[in-house]
Amino acid sequence: MCSHFSFFRLLPLQIRIIVNTGAGILESVTSLDKLFYHTVAGRGEYANLMNKDENVDFHLALNKIKSVRFAKGKSMTGDIPTYMMRIMDVDDKAAALLLVMWKPDTKGEYDPGQVEAFESLLAKYGDTHHFR
Repeated sequence: MCSHFSFFRLLPLQIRIIVNTGAGILESVTSLDKLFYHTVAGRGEYANLMNKDENVDFHLALNKIKSVRFAKGKSMTGDIPTYMMRIMDVDDKAAALLLVMWKPDTKGEYDPGQVEAFESLLAKYGDTHHFR
């Protein structure tokens, strides 16, 4: 399945990973540069993102992922355009959200290529890309 998720590596520079359980929300800003895949015996394949320098340790059970939804919107604080991917599980609930991040201390100034990379994925896959 990892080849289906390889397009995440096309997103350059900073992203915000958001996991919301309903009772808690965890957010971490990192890049997808160190994304790799590993099969755990008896559990299946995982997408893994581990970066000690940024204190990131994220694992996604790929056999529980059904699709990714691409969306554009506006930030909750201000009028900043946002670009996000909702990773949907087999129950059609958001397992994680990847938000393309703008430069720190700016009001929506993205690094070169980030918006274009997102727009390219949206054009290629449409609003929703199914893995199964």
